Amino acid sequence: MIGFRELLLLNNDGKIIWRTGPWNGRKFSGVPGMKAVSIMQFEFEENSEEIIYSFEMLNASLYSRVVMNSSGIAQRFVWAETTKTWNVFWSFPDDYCDKFNECGPFGFCDANTAPMCNCMTPGFAPKNKQAWDFRDGSDGCVRNRSSKLDCGSDGFLPLKNMKLPESSKAFVDQTKNLSECGEICKKKCSCAAYANMDVTEGGSGCLIWEMDLVDMRRYADSEDGGQDLYVRVAASDLGESPMTKSSKNSSGSNNKVVKLVGITIGASVVLIFLIILFHLMRKKLQRLKKLESDIPEKRVKDFTLKDGVVVPNKRDYYGETKTDELELPLFDFMTLVMATNNFSNSSKLGQGGFGCVYKGTLKEGEVVAVKRLSRISDQGIEELKNEVQLIAKLQHRNLVRVLGCCIEAEEKLLVYEFMENKSLDMFLFDKEKNVTQLENQTRDHMWDCSRDSLSSSRFKI
Repeated sequence: MIGFRELLLLNNDGKIIWRTGPWNGRKFSGVPGMKAVSIMQFEFEENSEEIIYSFEMLNASLYSRVVMNSSGIAQRFVWAETTKTWNVFWSFPDDYCDKFNECGPFGFCDANTAPMCNCMTPGFAPKNKQAWDFRDGSDGCVRNRSSKLDCGSDGFLPLKNMKLPESSKAFVDQTKNLSECGEICKKKCSCAAYANMDVTEGGSGCLIWEMDLVDMRRYADSEDGGQDLYVRVAASDLGESPMTKSSKNSSGSNNKVVKLVGITIGASVVLIFLIILFHLMRKKLQRLKKLESDIPEKRVKDFTLKDGVVVPNKRDYYGETKTDELELPLFDFMTLVMATNNFSNSSKLGQGGFGCVYKGTLKEGEVVAVKRLSRISDQGIEELKNEVQLIAKLQHRNLVRVLGCCIEAEEKLLVYEFMENKSLDMFLFDKEKNVTQLENQTRDHMWDCSRDSLSSSRFKI
């Protein structure tokens, strides 16, 4: 049987305008709109007298019609009951690639590439390179001079999701399967390509082309359209096409195995190295964390948090810890950070051997002085302990009061009343202030007040 079942649109001169591609048992291979739908079923029947293409609506309440307009465009419409209108279900031709033979012999059109015309395999090249570069692929492709066919050693590369070539002169044998079809094509040196004529139930029938392959198209996937087309190529071109998924020859398979083993071994070595590196890093981090945790534990051991306040601990003769019942409010570290504008230099009042003193304003508007002990000073924690124990107990109207403290990790801070006129030692010991502002009588009066303050304090030294 010569020729195969497909629909063609011809002009008045008998020239093909477009074609649907052969019927493959499910649909015309070049009409994506006919992919599996749940509302209709397509049929294609033939006998010695006639060929019938038909469709049936699976729901009797639905209606569909196929028309061709004056421009030669075939359209299927489906009646939408809700809007009382005919909606376009599919239209053909739909784009540039649906035009007949746009990419010439041994070329195919792909709407997803630029340019849209492509040569089939590495064994082919554009016939007119200059025209091809200007997006005119009508001259098609020719075999490379280096790709010499040898009937005994030639092979076949499967091109996926292809609209099959124009088949008016194709050889058809409905009794052969795909494997038998390939054997027939291999023995016929003039055979250019072969394919299944029916893709249902695993595939059946045989289509063989012995002439130039024209009007082909590649789709993104098999659901959109197309099927496998097996093209004859020289042995030197086997396995080179990026479009194919064919099996390699024996040497290619061996190379693939070697590469796979090499990749596996390399990946295993890298994985082992990463595991060892992770283990070492984890141990190092654990050591660092232990060292860091030991420091705050050592420094905070002299204090206890009790009922929301911090109180200093002291040890008796036997080394047991005892807690002084001394209430001292505990400030949150972030509260002091905001109060001092993140301990900025503009808030800094002074600096001593154990740390810096900053001016701060609490949320309630109270102005305080915040003493921040140096993190690296071991004496600083002792100083903090002494100040907590002594100043908190020394309460007198003429002595600055400690308002609270903050102990968080390495941060140790004391919060005092803010002294508007700065500290007394500046007036007593600063050379310039002492000479210009304080008389001897005033200094003596200050000493007397200090003595009286200590003697009248609730805590005796």
